Amino acid sequence: MPQDPQLPQNSQNPRTAGHDFDVIILGSGIAGSTLGAILAKNGASVLLVDAGVHPRFSVGESTTLYTLNVFRVLAERYGIPELEPFSTVEGCLEHIGPSVGRKRHFGFMLHREGEEPDPREVNQFAPPSSLLQTSHLHRQDSDAYLFHAAVRYGCVAKQAYRVAEVELGEDQVAVVGQDGSRHTARYLVDGSGFRSPVARKLDLRRQPNDLKHHSRSLFTHMLDVRPTDDCLRMPAEDLPPIPWVDGTMHHTFDRGWLWIIPFNNEPRSKNPLVSVGLTYDERRYPKTEGVAPEEEFRAFTSRFPVLERIFADAKTVRPWVSTDRLQYSSTRTVGHRWCLMSHAAGFIDPLYSRGLTNTGEVINALAWRLLDALREDDFAEERFAYVDRLQKGLIKYNDELVNCSFVGLGDYELWNAVYRVWGAAEVPVNLRFERYLERYREHPDDRLFQEMEEVPYLGYLVPDNHPHKRLFDEMVRLCDAVDAGERDAADAGRELMKRVAESDGVIPGIGLGDRDRRFIHPDPGLPGRHGPLARRGRTARAALPRRGPKVREAPRRRRPDPLTPVPPDTPKEYRDDPSASDRRAAAQRPGGHGSEPGDQRRRTGPHLRGAGAGLAGPAGDRHPGPGPGRPRHGGPDRPGHQPPGAAARDSPAPRRDRGVKGELTVIGHTENEITVDAPAGFVWTHLNDVRSWPDLFTEYASVEVLAESADSVRFRLTMHPDEQGRVWSWVSERHWDEDLRVVRARRVETGPFEFMNIVWTFHEEAPDRTVMRWTQDFRMRPEAPLDTAAMTDRINANSVVQMQIIKDRLEARRRTVVGFDDVPANTRRGGDLRAMVTPVTSGSSSGFCGAVRLAPGETVTEHYHPYSEEYLYVARGRLKAELDGEAVEVPQDHALLIPRNVRHRLTSTAAGETLAVFQLSPLAPRPELGHVDTEPGPGDAPPAAAPAQGERA
Repeated sequence: MPQDPQLPQNSQNPRTAGHDFDVIILGSGIAGSTLGAILAKNGASVLLVDAGVHPRFSVGESTTLYTLNVFRVLAERYGIPELEPFSTVEGCLEHIGPSVGRKRHFGFMLHREGEEPDPREVNQFAPPSSLLQTSHLHRQDSDAYLFHAAVRYGCVAKQAYRVAEVELGEDQVAVVGQDGSRHTARYLVDGSGFRSPVARKLDLRRQPNDLKHHSRSLFTHMLDVRPTDDCLRMPAEDLPPIPWVDGTMHHTFDRGWLWIIPFNNEPRSKNPLVSVGLTYDERRYPKTEGVAPEEEFRAFTSRFPVLERIFADAKTVRPWVSTDRLQYSSTRTVGHRWCLMSHAAGFIDPLYSRGLTNTGEVINALAWRLLDALREDDFAEERFAYVDRLQKGLIKYNDELVNCSFVGLGDYELWNAVYRVWGAAEVPVNLRFERYLERYREHPDDRLFQEMEEVPYLGYLVPDNHPHKRLFDEMVRLCDAVDAGERDAADAGRELMKRVAESDGVIPGIGLGDRDRRFIHPDPGLPGRHGPLARRGRTARAALPRRGPKVREAPRRRRPDPLTPVPPDTPKEYRDDPSASDRRAAAQRPGGHGSEPGDQRRRTGPHLRGAGAGLAGPAGDRHPGPGPGRPRHGGPDRPGHQPPGAAARDSPAPRRDRGVKGELTVIGHTENEITVDAPAGFVWTHLNDVRSWPDLFTEYASVEVLAESADSVRFRLTMHPDEQGRVWSWVSERHWDEDLRVVRARRVETGPFEFMNIVWTFHEEAPDRTVMRWTQDFRMRPEAPLDTAAMTDRINANSVVQMQIIKDRLEARRRTVVGFDDVPANTRRGGDLRAMVTPVTSGSSSGFCGAVRLAPGETVTEHYHPYSEEYLYVARGRLKAELDGEAVEVPQDHALLIPRNVRHRLTSTAAGETLAVFQLSPLAPRPELGHVDTEPGPGDAPPAAAPAQGERA
């Protein structure tokens, strides 16, 4: 939103005459400073008042993707680039300070008094984005950063200013300080929090029993808090793919939870602190008179073995804050010339980290209305009625969600189902924001964001999702019955879980409907046009306002055959592939795309939308995009099924989107997938090694890598000559998330495309079965020889052919005999060690094996394997194996088992060369569980944990 020329700058505004300021804001935290920056940047004069001073302690440190998307909208809509750094950990480190932690997941672990946690009663939900990075904000730094931005934009700041009185008049408002000073304005925004001067003056607080949820809290910052991972006594196979310490940890128990938010889990952070808080139902856990918060905290955590170990050496670095009941709300939040904002309006509980998100939503709704009111000099209460309804909705639905969660915390069966109702909202609501932001960038008209407010469930988790709202209401009904003693918690949990699995409001394919799927990591960009949600309007990306006059798209010339010829060097067995020929024929029928009118589309997993990894060349050939040189293992915990063989996913006709000014655009969308009989790590590794693409795809002649980093690559692809002898070449770039096994790319040299974005995903549906999916979104230039519809058909046809070729070649590689000299030598630890049959070379999924050659007297330095057993066989020569310092002789033709966690050093004691064969099993899920050196190798650095070649990282 550019500065309004009708709203003159500060003192130049004639409507401010008789007032000191346009707006007074009480509170200079994130809410007040962000709103102040927006108003000042857009021409208003603002007084920013606060009883405290920056920097200062505050909690509410955990961000969500929802938070970041709201901040991105505020940055783009109102021209506040200072909000953009919050979108990534790197941005926070660079612009806010080296004090933030990283947040890669929401973690939940149920505890019972005196017992170790049950590994079957844990949950992890990873935010699904490859572009945004949630973080743990050290609020004294983030709040000061935004406060300084507000001052730079022109806000007048009065810190350490205590308000004694507020005056709310017909023609102006005023604040009076305890020092007797008085400041007037045209409008007052109270963002001060629970002790709101406006709420106190007008007696706006509802009685606490109007809200269902009950909790109180005590919290502080600590040093030397041990990571949860280090304190568990669980089998390695029960650990999640992302370490618990890498996210916001919720340690739950009956009617309460304890948060651990580390600022020290990011290597670049210089902040050693950890935020710690205990929140529980004050009716179940009332305060004890005379017991200090530290004493209460220690006594409570000592009931749970893991929590006791976590905090055994922890030291408090600031005074504890201990509250009474946290919940409060207001009878109204707006009035003539005033507004209660965010936590001044109400508060429920920090569970699910909704505080900053709700704050951003309210600012987004209030700011444009207030700027309009200043311009028009009209502050009627009804023009801010939407803000009041929004804030009441946010309070209502958060109250019901958190109350259901607390009811469920005493029984994992019920909690597990409630958690999934919450998780089902996280993906579509973020895609909704991303899609509106994308459209705004294409057509910067503020009416688009105003139309975004037109929803049926204001303040709800997903405000335009009818099926999810029905599921939510059912959750509330069941949990209220449990809370009233009318239903058994476990029975209610099983019934709710059944509703989750059947609900059209839950995106299928990511595991939310699977009661036993503990770790959920949805794919970035999901969903696109998938299943039940698609039936209510193509979900987030397509469920947008389509307004303006109806416009006919000018017809474009099409070639007689819109499909790409199979490249001339394609093997004959693929030239006449039935699925490809069937699709060519179907594409020429009315409706095209290989499906008869009314056919049920084959959908076995979520459709992905957004940037990705595969391009169509000018001749129509499929370009799957570049890949990283050395991917690591790990991936989305997402089920799905597709019969073997490539299948174009019956992509719908290119979507027609109408911009806010009425123009019509066409966006092509294709989705194709195939099941490869190989582990996901094996498929990922080979498909993302761009240098090897000429050996996998029949259409590519060469690949030239132009630049690469740890998670991106830019490269030039050159195709084989087409039938006319033409050679096509272009530059693409690729970014990937190795943990989620998702790759997103775009074509840099777009050629005939306006844009070309593609997503690749690799989902391991079984240890030796991987579903590889390509999803593309693109639009053709008006002058291109093919229109978007024709290119959609071309891409679908060629994808089927290339996927089948890739499948056959990868499966053949798994049966390849690997020789000692076929793989690189590893001499770092001594000897000549070769990992031969591995997940990389052969797609092994349960272990790996190799051989080591040792000269007389040569040693493999001491190390151990925390996760795997090692089987050692001496094929030639003789070895001395030192196991935890005890020597064991292993002569030729003899074998030895080396158990997990046993330190061992191997030395050749033969007169000639020794050859030993080794095998390790099972594969370690993380590097630190694979191989740990306990002494340096020849010329090596000091010992450090590192994965052995071939082990799963």
